[in-house]
Amino acid sequence: MKIDIKKLKGIDLYYYITSDEYPDKDFSEAVSLLMYAQPNKDEALKLLEEVVKKGKRLVAIYPGTGDVAPQRAEFVGDIPDGALYVL
Repeated sequence: MKIDIKKLKGIDLYYYITSDEYPDKDFSEAVSLLMYAQPNKDEALKLLEEVVKKGKRLVAIYPGTGDVAPQRAEFVGDIPDGALYVL
């Protein structure tokens, strides 16, 4: 059964995307870093809802490995060894 993530809200959305059931593992890993980048849970979940609603992506950038944030990326916050951005 395919779940429409645009219908999920808040913590339910977060838990589904970070679960083993969610098929996009890259996005799932980036979402799992969201609470590091935005420690305020309510703000983090609101941002996640907005990202999903607008069809955007969360992307982890690790400068130590040569990653560079795209110019159009919006900074979310720091994560271990890098930063999280919205594209």
